[in-house]
Amino acid sequence: MFVHRTIDGNEIYYRTEWVITDNYAPDKPHVYAPDTPLSAFWHNLTLEELWARFRSRRDRIDDVLVPYDTTPGHPGISDVTSFRQLYNCVVVAYESAGWTVNLPHVVVP
Repeated sequence: MFVHRTIDGNEIYYRTEWVITDNYAPDKPHVYAPDTPLSAFWHNLTLEELWARFRSRRDRIDDVLVPYDTTPGHPGISDVTSFRQLYNCVVVAYESAGWTVNLPHVVVP
């Protein structure tokens, strides 16, 4: 039986930060502004390492698989240069997994 799942965009934002920072704090302001460059939070590490982190911490994003490679309509981590792009990858991954994502509900710093 298919269970319809819905998530708020703001919650995805917090969970994306949680994968990176190891701190889940939905009661606090967001850590990263959308236009924060990747280099500001992923110091000297590769995009492959960022993707591996998302794969190893899938439980933090409801076991949703975020793709590495970009395909038509599905952004991948391989093209990420900012937090906004990373967040967009995660949102599209949720939608591709059958979730309904309520947007826009992101409160940024």
